[in-house]
Amino acid sequence: MMKKVISVFMIVVILIIGTFLFSKGEGNTEEADLNETLIEEEQREFGVVEEELNEVTDSIYSEVSKIVNGVHDVLNKITGFDSHERYIDPDSEFWDSAVSRMETQIRAIERTIEFAEGDVKADLEDFVKITKIAIANHDHQALIYSHRIIHDVDTMYNGLNKKVFNAARLSNRNEETSTIIQSIIDEASL
Repeated sequence: MMKKVISVFMIVVILIIGTFLFSKGEGNTEEADLNETLIEEEQREFGVVEEELNEVTDSIYSEVSKIVNGVHDVLNKITGFDSHERYIDPDSEFWDSAVSRMETQIRAIERTIEFAEGDVKADLEDFVKITKIAIANHDHQALIYSHRIIHDVDTMYNGLNKKVFNAARLSNRNEETSTIIQSIIDEASL
């Protein structure tokens, strides 16, 4: 969807530039006036397209923001306030209810990834990978980092005034955390 908006935006820019260049080469004042009128109309249309592009961008940001925040809320309920300790034992009965809730959150983030960009996109991809590992292996450490990644993305992306774990690229992931996350992913891939 974003690519379509950018394509329309580029076509409008090319039309404006082409019309401007065409009008520069004309010596006839009637044609120059007509070309100037066309340019003004295209600039107004460009302004409308630019406004629509901004509205789409704001809407996408808002939707990604809401989904990230909602997923973070669910992970807080699973892991928050030392609740994560219930998941240390891979055979714990608590995994059963957590797995279905986490699978729902993975699907929400997977639908969101295509609209995210840069570090946010990479962090959401990491969230999906590590949450799938937590589910598949009942891996307590993966569960912890799943929460930390989405917590940091929510905090940074949504401008919340919360402490960060530096588990997401968006929050300046540190080397130690990068190593741990990569180790969890590599071990699960074996």
